[in-house]
Amino acid sequence: MAVMHEWLETAKEEGREIPAPITFDLLERNAQAAQTVLQQQIENRVRDVVGQILQEMREQQAMPNISSWREGGLAGSRYKAETSR
Repeated sequence: MAVMHEWLETAKEEGREIPAPITFDLLERNAQAAQTVLQQQIENRVRDVVGQILQEMREQQAMPNISSWREGGLAGSRYKAETSR
C-alpha cells in the first residue's frame, strides 16, 4: 500500500497521467468481452481450416486417379501386403 501511495505522489509531482481505478465489475466485463472475441476468432479459424480441407478433398476427387488413392494409400498398401502373404 505504501508503494502505491508513493507512486501516486511521484506521478502527481511529475505531471504524469494517473489512470482511473478499475473495479472488479469492469475487469469481469473486459474478461468476458475478451473471451467472446477469442471464441469468435477460434470459430472463424476452424471454419476456414475445415473449408480448406473440404476444398482440397473436392479437388482430389475431381482428379482422374482418385480411385487409386481411395483404394490404395498407405493403409491400403499395408492391407494388400498382409493379405497377399
